Amino acid sequence: MPSEYPKDEPKSFKRIRLKLLLDKLPRAIFLNILVGGILLWIVRGKVEFFNMIVWYSLLLLSMIFRILVGFKVNKYKAATENILIWLIISTIFTGLVWGSSAWLIYPAHDFGRQMLLALVLLGISGGAVSNLYASWKTLAGFVLAMMIPLFLRVIVEGGALTVSVGMIIVLFTIVILNGAKWINNNLTENILWQSKFQLQKEQLQKKEQEITALFDNSSHYLLLLSPKGKLIRANRAALLGVGLPIDAQVNQYSIWEPPWWQQDEDSQKRIRINLAKVLNGKTVSSEIEIMGEQGDPEFHELILNPIYVDNQIKFLIMEGTNVTKFKESQLKLELSEKRFRSISEATGEYLWEIDANAIYQYVSEKSEQVKGYRKDELIGRKPVEFMPVDDAAKFEAVLHQTIINRTAFKLEHKSIRPDGKVLWEQMSGVPVYDEQDSIVGFRGASITITERKHHEDELIQAKEAAEAGTKAKSQFLAVMSHEIRTPMNGVIGMAELLTDTELTSQQKGYVDTIVSSSKALLDIINQILDLSKIEAGKIELEIQPFSISEVMSSISELMSTTARAKNLIFKTEMNKNVPELVLGDSARFRQIIINLVGNAIKFTKQGQITVSVSCLKLALQSAELEINVIDTGIGISKEQLAKIFGAFNQGDSGTTRRFGGTGLGLAVTRQLVELMGGRIDVSSEINKGSIFSINISFPIVIDPKTIDGIKKEDVSSAEVIENPLEEMPVSRHILLVEDNIVNQKVAQALLKKMGYQVSIADNGRIAVEMCQNQAYDFILMDCQMPEMDGYEATISIRAGTSINKKIPIIAMTANAMAGDREKCLAVGMNDYLTKPVNNSVLKACLQKFIL
Repeated sequence: MPSEYPKDEPKSFKRIRLKLLLDKLPRAIFLNILVGGILLWIVRGKVEFFNMIVWYSLLLLSMIFRILVGFKVNKYKAATENILIWLIISTIFTGLVWGSSAWLIYPAHDFGRQMLLALVLLGISGGAVSNLYASWKTLAGFVLAMMIPLFLRVIVEGGALTVSVGMIIVLFTIVILNGAKWINNNLTENILWQSKFQLQKEQLQKKEQEITALFDNSSHYLLLLSPKGKLIRANRAALLGVGLPIDAQVNQYSIWEPPWWQQDEDSQKRIRINLAKVLNGKTVSSEIEIMGEQGDPEFHELILNPIYVDNQIKFLIMEGTNVTKFKESQLKLELSEKRFRSISEATGEYLWEIDANAIYQYVSEKSEQVKGYRKDELIGRKPVEFMPVDDAAKFEAVLHQTIINRTAFKLEHKSIRPDGKVLWEQMSGVPVYDEQDSIVGFRGASITITERKHHEDELIQAKEAAEAGTKAKSQFLAVMSHEIRTPMNGVIGMAELLTDTELTSQQKGYVDTIVSSSKALLDIINQILDLSKIEAGKIELEIQPFSISEVMSSISELMSTTARAKNLIFKTEMNKNVPELVLGDSARFRQIIINLVGNAIKFTKQGQITVSVSCLKLALQSAELEINVIDTGIGISKEQLAKIFGAFNQGDSGTTRRFGGTGLGLAVTRQLVELMGGRIDVSSEINKGSIFSINISFPIVIDPKTIDGIKKEDVSSAEVIENPLEEMPVSRHILLVEDNIVNQKVAQALLKKMGYQVSIADNGRIAVEMCQNQAYDFILMDCQMPEMDGYEATISIRAGTSINKKIPIIAMTANAMAGDREKCLAVGMNDYLTKPVNNSVLKACLQKFIL
C-alpha cells in the first residue's frame, strides 16, 4: 500500500475493496468447483473413494460458507471490520480445504500424480493472485492455509525428489506472495486515485451545479462571450429581458446585435470599443440608455471582465443591471434636494453638515453670502473657529447635551466675518446616526438673524428707557407728594385747631373753606398717587374680613351730608341675600363706592342718588355682588361713554369748566375694581342720569372667628374696631420727631388736646440721644429729616440698650408711595401714618398700642 495512504482506510476505500471481492466471488466459486473436479480426476484409482468424497464435500462446504458471507455483505451494504474478518475466515477455510488434499487424496506411490497435484495446487495459488488481489490479507491467508499442509506432506513423504518438490513449493509460494504483494500495491494505488478522481469529479459537478444555479438564477444579466463578442451562454434573466425563450440558441448572436441591444450605431460602436479594451486586460464599466419593451427609455449598467485560461483571455463575462428605477429615484432625489436647497436659499438659510468632531464636512453655496467665507475655507474647519469665545463654549455645551439627549437642538450665536464684523445666526440641527445607531455627526441649517437681534436690542433699550421714565415719574411723584403733604399737614392741622377756638361766624366760614379746600387738594393728590401705584403694579390689597352693611352705613353717613348740602336725596338699599361678612379690602371697596357717589353728587342738580347692593349668585364659599350707583344727573353722551374711564377724562371739556375736577376718579375706580377681580359698566342718557354697575365676587366668611386659620383677634385692629375710643390717660408721654416747625406745632396741639405729654426732637440724632435719658410711651417718627432720618434713628433705637428699645414707634410721614409702609415696618416701626394726619386716625392708631 502506498506510504501516503493512511493506515486507517476510509469507508469509501473499503467499499471499493468489497465491491471487487464480491464481483470476483461467483467466478472464484465456479473455478474452485471445476478445479476440484479436475483434481479428483487426476488422482482417481490411486486414492480411496471415501477420501475423495470427504475432500470434495469439504470443498463444497467452503464454497457455501463463502456464499453466505457474500449474502451478509449485500445485506448490510457497508464495509465494516466484522464483514472483512468473515471474508478472511472464509478464504482461509477454502485454502485449508485445498491444502488438505495433500493428505486426503494424495497418491502415495505415484510421483507423476504427486507432481500434477502440486502443480494444480500451485495453479490454484496463482489464480488466487488474480482473483483475490482486492485484499492482501485474504490472499496471504488463502496461500498459507493451502501451502503449509502440502509442504508438511512432502516433508513427511521424505526422499530427495520429494524434498526437491517441497523446496520448489516454498520458493513458488514466496514468488506468489511477492507478486501478489506488488499487484496489490498497484491495485491499491489505482483504487486510491480512482477514489480521489471520483471525489474530485463529484466536487466539480457540485461546483458546476452551484455556478450554473448562480448564473441562471441571478437577477442581473449575465452573458458569457467569446473574445470576438459572440454569445456562448446567457442566463435566464438576460434571455427573458430581451424577449427570448430560455432554451434559445444564443451562439448565433453577437453582443451588439438585436435583440440584445436595440440601439443606434453610436451605442453599438461604444460596445465594440469596450470589447477591445477588455481584450487588453481591462475591466470596463459603462452605462447605456435603450428603449424598453413599452417604448420607455431604460438605463443599463454594463460591466465587462476578461476570463483567463492558461494566461490567455479565452472568454468575456458581461454583467448587465437594469438601473432604471435607481436612476429615477436618483433623479427624484436630486430634484427634491434642488427644490429644498432653492427653498433654503430663498429663506436665507445655508445648509451644513459636521462630523462627530464638529468639523465641517459640507456647506451649501449660501454660506459664502451669509458668513463671508468660501465653501473650501469652511470645510475641514470647526464652526467654533468663527465664533467669539463665549459663543463657542455655548455651542460645544449644546452639542454635548444633544449627544446625551439624542434630540434636535437650536442655538442663537454670534459669528465673525472675515472683515471683522459680527453677525447673529440661528442654528438648527439634528444628530446623524450610523447603522449601529451611534451618533457620527450633525446636520442642519443656519440663518442670519442680525436684523432681528438689532430690533430686539432697540426694543430692550426702549423698554429700559420707558422703565427709567416710569421710575423717574414715580420718584417725582414721591418727592412732590412729600413736599405737598408736609405743608398740607400744617394747613389742615391748624385749620382744624382753629375750628375749636372761639370764632365769629364769618371767621368760621373762612376756616371751613380752608379745611374743605385743603381736603379737596388732598383728594387730588391721593388720586394721582393711587393711579401711579396701579399703573406701576405696586398697589396691594389688604385682605381682611369686613361687613358690607357696615361699610354702606358709613358711606351713607358720610355722603348724606354732602348730598343734603345740594338738596339731593341720598339713600342706600341692601338686599337681604347679601352675606354679612366677606373677605376683601374694605378700604379700597369703600373708596370705589365713595368715588362713584361723589361723582354722582357732583353731576346731579336735583333729584336723588341711590346705591343698591344685591347678590346675583350665592355659593357655599363665595358671593357675586352687584352694586349700582344711580343718579338723576346730567348724563353722558354716547360718544363720551367709550372714554369715560380714561385718565384725566370727563364727559367733555365743558364739564371740566362747569364742575371742575381732574377726571382721575373714574380711572382709579375702574382699575381698583379690576384689581379686585371685578367689572364696572356704565349706561347713561343725556339729562336723564347715569347708572354705574359693578360686578364683583367676594369669599364669604362663614365663621368670623377663624379665617383660613387666622384668628380674628390676630387681624389688625385698625380694620376691626369693635369698641369706641377711650380717652387716653394724661400720664402718657410721646416723643415727636419732626424737623418742620409748622408740623411740630400742629402735632403738638393735637396730641395735647388728646391728653398726651409731648416732647419734640428736631431730627433723628437728637431723638436717639433723648431716648438714652428719658422713657416714653410712644414715638411719632418722621422719615425725611436732616443729619439722621427716621429709618436710621429707628434702627439705632432698636439696636441700643436704652429703656425705649421696645416702645411703639409710629411713622408719621409725607412719604405715601408704594413700598413706603413696608420700608417703615422693615426697619422696626410698628405702624405707619401719612400726612396730613386725620385726628380720628391718629387717635385710633395710638389706641392700639395702649396696654
